[in-house]
Amino acid sequence: MRMLYILGISFGSVLLGYLVKNRLSDPTLLSNRLKQVSVMVFLPLAAISSLWSFAPASGRIALLSLLGAASIFLGGAFAILCIRWFRMEPYRAGSFFSSGMFYNISALAAFIAFVLYGEEGFAYIQIYALFEQPIYYTIGFPLSYAVGTQNLESFRFTPRMLLEKKVVFFPLGAVLIGTLLRLSGIPKPGFMYQLSHILVPLITFLFGMAIGLTLKIGAIRQYRREILLLHGIKFLLIPACLIPLGILLGFGTIQAGLPLKTLVIVSFSPVAFLAAIPPALYGFDIDLANSAWLTTTVSYMVLLPAIILLAGWI
Repeated sequence: MRMLYILGISFGSVLLGYLVKNRLSDPTLLSNRLKQVSVMVFLPLAAISSLWSFAPASGRIALLSLLGAASIFLGGAFAILCIRWFRMEPYRAGSFFSSGMFYNISALAAFIAFVLYGEEGFAYIQIYALFEQPIYYTIGFPLSYAVGTQNLESFRFTPRMLLEKKVVFFPLGAVLIGTLLRLSGIPKPGFMYQLSHILVPLITFLFGMAIGLTLKIGAIRQYRREILLLHGIKFLLIPACLIPLGILLGFGTIQAGLPLKTLVIVSFSPVAFLAAIPPALYGFDIDLANSAWLTTTVSYMVLLPAIILLAGWI
């Protein structure tokens, strides 16, 4: 039943958006609004609610945020290696890079962790994804442009990049507020214990509908090489790096292994729909990004029962 629930929310919302987009005068505008309200309102509220009553059993849990950041940079590094090894043309390379670097954490992995492990599982994902949005907007977008225009060597990060993207402060602020509320000793209101059961599925539903409203299914077969490489990055290389690190850090000995279980779930995260934004902005191969999102998301759902078994076995 839990698998049917996950599939229904995740793919049902995408299908709904895809079916209604032709009836709207500006589906892209609605898609952007749905994503904005999810990232700026509902996701911070859900994070605050879960972290308010979250009592980590060890300070080592803070290392989850570093593993989350490491996974993003590793995905980008592996993508650059593939781009150079196979000498991809710039038009395609920019899209491949963003697909390799961006993960569907907040909308999909967080929802699955919530369904499987409740508010505590969701809270662990919020810590893991602490630096996700800041890295995407301040480093991922400019890097994607640099890769796609063959100017990677000239890329330089500056604090101004962070200040220009106010959206990055919403997830950071939510984690800070939730943690401060827990430390303050203020009791969490009773109604908020049920709030996450509404907000978390709603976030995934809104993200899914936003995806469906702008989804363009291209000729997947012409990207077989790139899709195969991205499957290798997402489902082999990243988990092979993160899971042993989680074991070495002792996550399996904390709270009956719940931090390690959530790490296993999130380490297999597929391509994020956000990966299609840089190609759309900079004129790269958006069909590649859409195809990468669709195929890796379907593969993740097919693999999910095995991933859950692996999380339970470890």
